[in-house]
Amino acid sequence: TGISAGAQSGGGIRAKEADVAAARDRLMEIRMEVSAAEAAYNNALYEMNQLNGQIERAKDDLDDARRRASSAKENLEERAAQVYKSGNVAFMDVLVGVDNFSEFASRLNLWIRLLEQQRADFVELRDARNQLVARKDRLEAERRQRVEAVERAVGQRERADEAEAQAGAYLDSLNAELREAIQAAQDRQAEQTQAAMAAMV
Repeated sequence: TGISAGAQSGGGIRAKEADVAAARDRLMEIRMEVSAAEAAYNNALYEMNQLNGQIERAKDDLDDARRRASSAKENLEERAAQVYKSGNVAFMDVLVGVDNFSEFASRLNLWIRLLEQQRADFVELRDARNQLVARKDRLEAERRQRVEAVERAVGQRERADEAEAQAGAYLDSLNAELREAIQAAQDRQAEQTQAAMAAMV
């Protein structure tokens, strides 16, 4: 009976050791998952921070473009109002001091080109502002997606941390059982040895 009890306890210890090895392997897998979850979280957070910086720069650019477009619009409206209010006086101003038609034509041409240039500047600034608005809207939409990615990464990291804690606790419990099984086997072995010694005496 002593031999069969020793074999049983040895088999129990080997089974516990196999459980411990399997639990260690699973814990290593979970730790790799935790590491991957942490990397995904850090990456998502980094990308969101980068995007926030781009959005801030886009806001600054947009504010600047709005100011310049507003100023250009005011200048254009003011120039157009002056022309409207003065009527033919503007043409008279162009005519004053000219000696010939060629000089008049070149002055008139210059005046028209200035108005056209002001209008072109305003249109260009308005278009740039509109492009910045579209860019900012795209960045805001991308940021919403990034926030969702960060939230998913946080959830994944929390689940991985929880799995790691559970696997660690399970491994600790197995190690305690293994220690107890080894101690019990050693105690039985000691008892058997003492019994065998007593029988010899």
